[in-house]
Amino acid sequence: MRPYNALYWKGGNLNWNRRWELGNGVLGDMGSHLIDLPFWALGLHRPTSVVSEGPAADEIACPPWQMATWEHPARSGNPNWAEPTKLVWYHGAEGMRHRSEYLQPLVGDVTKIDDWSIGVAFIGPQGVLVADYGKWVLAPQEKFADFEPPKPFIEPSLGHYQEWIHAAKTGGESLCNFSYSGALIEHNLLGNVAHRAGKQLQWDAAALAASNAPEAAWLLTKEYRDGWGV
Repeated sequence: MRPYNALYWKGGNLNWNRRWELGNGVLGDMGSHLIDLPFWALGLHRPTSVVSEGPAADEIACPPWQMATWEHPARSGNPNWAEPTKLVWYHGAEGMRHRSEYLQPLVGDVTKIDDWSIGVAFIGPQGVLVADYGKWVLAPQEKFADFEPPKPFIEPSLGHYQEWIHAAKTGGESLCNFSYSGALIEHNLLGNVAHRAGKQLQWDAAALAASNAPEAAWLLTKEYRDGWGV
Protein backbone atom coordinates (compact mmCIF):
# COMPACT_ATOMS: atom_id res chain seq x y z
CA MET A 1 0.00 0.00 0.00
CA ARG A 2 1.60 3.24 -1.17
CA PRO A 3 1.53 6.54 0.74
CA TYR A 4 -0.61 9.34 -0.68
CA ASN A 5 0.82 11.18 -3.67
CA ALA A 6 -0.57 14.61 -4.60
CA LEU A 7 -0.07 13.80 -8.29
CA TYR A 8 -2.93 11.30 -8.06
CA TRP A 9 -5.33 14.25 -7.97
CA LYS A 10 -3.81 15.95 -11.01
CA GLY A 11 -6.44 15.50 -13.71
CA GLY A 12 -9.27 14.97 -11.22
CA ASN A 13 -11.23 11.80 -10.70
CA LEU A 14 -10.48 10.52 -14.20
CA ASN A 15 -6.89 10.16 -13.02
CA TRP A 16 -7.03 8.70 -9.51
CA ASN A 17 -10.14 6.62 -10.22
CA ARG A 18 -8.20 4.68 -12.86
CA ARG A 19 -5.85 3.15 -10.28
CA TRP A 20 -6.80 0.02 -8.35
CA GLU A 21 -5.61 1.40 -5.01
CA LEU A 22 -7.97 4.36 -5.28
CA GLY A 23 -10.78 3.44 -7.65
CA ASN A 24 -12.34 0.91 -10.00
CA GLY A 25 -11.94 2.41 -13.45
CA VAL A 26 -14.67 3.21 -15.95
CA LEU A 27 -16.76 0.16 -15.06
CA GLY A 28 -16.77 1.08 -11.37
CA ASP A 29 -17.54 4.71 -12.23
CA MET A 30 -20.00 4.89 -15.13
CA GLY A 31 -21.31 1.36 -14.58
CA SER A 32 -23.25 2.62 -11.58
CA HIS A 33 -25.14 5.04 -13.82
CA LEU A 34 -25.62 3.01 -16.99
CA ILE A 35 -26.07 -0.56 -15.75
CA ASP A 36 -28.68 0.82 -13.35
CA LEU A 37 -31.11 1.07 -16.31
CA PRO A 38 -31.22 -2.65 -17.24
CA PHE A 39 -30.67 -3.72 -13.63
CA TRP A 40 -33.87 -1.94 -12.58
CA ALA A 41 -35.94 -2.49 -15.71
CA LEU A 42 -35.18 -6.21 -15.97
CA GLY A 43 -35.22 -7.07 -12.27
CA LEU A 44 -31.60 -8.23 -12.28
CA HIS A 45 -29.89 -9.07 -9.01
CA ARG A 46 -27.11 -11.64 -8.60
CA PRO A 47 -25.31 -12.99 -11.69
CA THR A 48 -24.24 -16.61 -11.97
CA SER A 49 -21.13 -15.94 -14.06
CA VAL A 50 -18.99 -13.11 -15.41
CA VAL A 51 -16.12 -12.90 -17.89
CA SER A 52 -14.09 -9.92 -19.10
CA GLU A 53 -12.18 -9.22 -22.31
CA GLY A 54 -9.60 -6.48 -22.61
CA PRO A 55 -5.86 -5.81 -22.46
CA ALA A 56 -3.70 -7.81 -20.10
CA ALA A 57 -4.45 -6.99 -16.46
CA ASP A 58 -2.16 -4.38 -14.94
CA GLU A 59 -1.13 -4.35 -11.27
CA ILE A 60 -1.61 -0.59 -10.91
CA ALA A 61 -4.00 0.72 -13.56
CA CYS A 62 -7.56 -0.19 -14.51
CA PRO A 63 -8.14 -1.32 -18.11
CA PRO A 64 -8.41 1.45 -20.75
CA TRP A 65 -10.95 -0.69 -22.61
CA GLN A 66 -13.11 -3.60 -21.54
CA MET A 67 -15.95 -5.86 -22.60
CA ALA A 68 -17.51 -7.65 -19.62
CA THR A 69 -20.34 -10.19 -19.86
CA TRP A 70 -22.60 -11.32 -17.00
CA GLU A 71 -25.10 -14.18 -17.11
CA HIS A 72 -28.28 -13.82 -15.03
CA PRO A 73 -30.78 -16.60 -14.28
CA ALA A 74 -34.51 -16.28 -14.95
CA ARG A 75 -36.35 -14.11 -12.40
CA SER A 76 -39.87 -14.01 -11.00
CA GLY A 77 -42.10 -10.94 -10.74
CA ASN A 78 -42.63 -10.19 -14.42
CA PRO A 79 -43.37 -12.50 -17.39
CA ASN A 80 -40.66 -10.69 -19.37
CA TRP A 81 -38.08 -11.86 -16.83
CA ALA A 82 -38.84 -15.56 -17.24
CA GLU A 83 -35.76 -16.24 -19.39
CA PRO A 84 -32.05 -16.02 -18.50
CA THR A 85 -30.51 -12.66 -19.41
CA LYS A 86 -27.08 -11.73 -20.69
CA LEU A 87 -25.70 -8.27 -19.90
CA VAL A 88 -22.65 -6.91 -21.74
CA TRP A 89 -20.60 -3.81 -20.89
CA TYR A 90 -18.31 -1.95 -23.30
CA HIS A 91 -15.94 0.96 -22.69
CA GLY A 92 -12.85 2.48 -24.26
CA ALA A 93 -12.07 2.87 -27.96
CA GLU A 94 -11.67 -0.86 -28.60
CA GLY A 95 -14.71 -1.71 -26.51
CA MET A 96 -16.82 0.84 -28.40
CA ARG A 97 -15.66 -0.66 -31.69
CA HIS A 98 -16.96 -4.06 -30.58
CA ARG A 99 -20.20 -2.42 -29.44
CA SER A 100 -20.82 -0.70 -32.78
CA GLU A 101 -19.93 -3.77 -34.85
CA TYR A 102 -22.50 -5.79 -32.92
CA LEU A 103 -25.31 -3.25 -32.57
CA GLN A 104 -25.27 -1.37 -35.89
CA PRO A 105 -26.58 -4.31 -37.96
CA LEU A 106 -29.38 -4.79 -35.42
CA VAL A 107 -30.65 -1.20 -35.58
CA GLY A 108 -30.08 -0.59 -39.29
CA ASP A 109 -30.66 3.00 -40.39
CA VAL A 110 -32.67 4.03 -37.31
CA THR A 111 -29.60 5.52 -35.61
CA LYS A 112 -25.82 5.59 -35.91
CA ILE A 113 -24.41 3.75 -32.91
CA ASP A 114 -21.08 5.59 -33.12
CA ASP A 115 -22.98 8.81 -32.32
CA TRP A 116 -23.96 7.45 -28.88
CA SER A 117 -21.14 8.28 -26.47
CA ILE A 118 -23.09 6.50 -23.73
CA GLY A 119 -26.28 4.46 -23.71
CA VAL A 120 -27.97 1.13 -23.15
CA ALA A 121 -29.37 -1.29 -25.74
CA PHE A 122 -32.15 -3.71 -24.80
CA ILE A 123 -32.21 -6.57 -27.32
CA GLY A 124 -35.26 -8.83 -27.36
CA PRO A 125 -37.26 -11.10 -29.67
CA GLN A 126 -39.35 -8.18 -30.98
CA GLY A 127 -36.56 -5.70 -31.67
CA VAL A 128 -34.05 -3.33 -30.10
CA LEU A 129 -34.44 -0.33 -27.79
CA VAL A 130 -31.45 2.02 -27.55
CA ALA A 131 -31.67 4.62 -24.80
CA ASP A 132 -29.74 6.98 -22.59
CA TYR A 133 -30.97 9.43 -19.98
CA GLY A 134 -32.49 11.81 -22.53
CA LYS A 135 -33.56 9.97 -25.67
CA TRP A 136 -34.49 6.57 -27.09
CA VAL A 137 -35.02 4.85 -30.45
CA LEU A 138 -36.68 1.57 -31.46
CA ALA A 139 -35.71 -0.79 -34.27
CA PRO A 140 -36.76 -2.08 -36.73
CA GLN A 141 -38.20 1.30 -37.65
CA GLU A 142 -41.06 0.00 -39.78
CA LYS A 143 -42.27 -2.28 -37.02
CA PHE A 144 -42.46 0.51 -34.42
CA ALA A 145 -43.54 3.38 -36.69
CA ASP A 146 -46.87 3.73 -34.87
CA PHE A 147 -45.58 2.95 -31.38
CA GLU A 148 -46.98 5.15 -28.64
CA PRO A 149 -44.94 5.07 -25.41
CA PRO A 150 -46.88 4.53 -22.18
CA LYS A 151 -47.45 7.46 -19.90
CA PRO A 152 -44.88 7.79 -17.07
CA PHE A 153 -45.88 5.57 -14.15
CA ILE A 154 -42.89 6.00 -11.82
CA GLU A 155 -42.98 8.98 -9.49
CA PRO A 156 -40.20 11.51 -10.19
CA SER A 157 -37.29 11.28 -7.78
CA LEU A 158 -36.92 13.93 -5.12
CA GLY A 159 -33.20 13.90 -5.86
CA HIS A 160 -30.46 11.97 -4.08
CA TYR A 161 -30.06 14.42 -1.21
CA GLN A 162 -33.75 14.89 -0.54
CA GLU A 163 -34.43 11.15 -0.76
CA TRP A 164 -31.77 10.53 1.88
CA ILE A 165 -33.19 13.21 4.18
CA HIS A 166 -36.74 11.95 3.66
CA ALA A 167 -35.69 8.37 4.45
CA ALA A 168 -33.89 9.52 7.61
CA LYS A 169 -36.93 11.45 8.81
CA THR A 170 -39.59 8.86 7.95
CA GLY A 171 -37.76 5.55 8.34
CA GLY A 172 -38.53 4.77 4.71
CA GLU A 173 -36.15 3.84 1.91
CA SER A 174 -34.52 5.76 -0.90
CA LEU A 175 -34.77 4.43 -4.46
CA CYS A 176 -31.13 3.34 -4.36
CA ASN A 177 -31.28 1.76 -0.91
CA PHE A 178 -28.48 -0.64 -0.03
CA SER A 179 -30.42 -3.81 -0.85
CA TYR A 180 -30.57 -2.53 -4.44
CA SER A 181 -27.37 -0.52 -4.79
CA GLY A 182 -25.22 -3.04 -2.93
CA ALA A 183 -26.22 -5.79 -5.36
CA LEU A 184 -25.66 -3.47 -8.33
CA ILE A 185 -22.16 -2.48 -7.23
CA GLU A 186 -21.25 -6.09 -6.40
CA HIS A 187 -22.43 -7.06 -9.88
CA ASN A 188 -20.42 -4.35 -11.64
CA LEU A 189 -17.18 -4.81 -9.74
CA LEU A 190 -17.23 -8.54 -10.46
CA GLY A 191 -16.43 -7.49 -14.02
CA ASN A 192 -13.17 -6.03 -12.72
CA VAL A 193 -12.47 -9.12 -10.64
CA ALA A 194 -12.90 -11.29 -13.73
CA HIS A 195 -10.57 -8.98 -15.67
CA ARG A 196 -7.85 -9.20 -13.05
CA ALA A 197 -8.33 -12.93 -12.51
CA GLY A 198 -8.07 -13.53 -16.24
CA LYS A 199 -10.86 -16.09 -16.44
CA GLN A 200 -14.61 -16.57 -16.37
CA LEU A 201 -15.92 -16.66 -12.81
CA GLN A 202 -18.76 -18.90 -11.64
CA TRP A 203 -20.28 -16.66 -9.00
CA ASP A 204 -21.79 -17.95 -5.74
CA ALA A 205 -23.46 -14.84 -4.33
CA ALA A 206 -24.52 -16.52 -1.08
CA ALA A 207 -20.92 -17.47 -0.31
CA LEU A 208 -19.52 -14.25 -1.81
CA ALA A 209 -17.03 -16.36 -3.74
CA ALA A 210 -16.12 -17.54 -7.21
CA SER A 211 -16.62 -21.30 -6.91
CA ASN A 212 -14.20 -22.07 -9.74
CA ALA A 213 -11.52 -19.53 -8.82
CA PRO A 214 -10.49 -19.54 -5.14
CA GLU A 215 -7.33 -17.73 -6.24
CA ALA A 216 -9.50 -14.65 -6.96
CA ALA A 217 -10.64 -14.35 -3.33
CA TRP A 218 -8.03 -11.69 -2.53
CA LEU A 219 -9.63 -9.41 -5.13
CA LEU A 220 -12.96 -9.36 -3.28
CA THR A 221 -11.72 -7.35 -0.30
CA LYS A 222 -8.58 -5.65 0.94
CA GLU A 223 -6.64 -4.76 4.05
CA TYR A 224 -7.80 -1.36 5.26
CA ARG A 225 -5.51 1.24 6.77
CA ASP A 226 -5.65 1.57 10.56
CA GLY A 227 -8.75 3.43 11.60
CA TRP A 228 -10.58 2.86 8.30
CA GLY A 229 -11.78 -0.72 8.73
CA VAL A 230 -15.37 -1.64 7.94
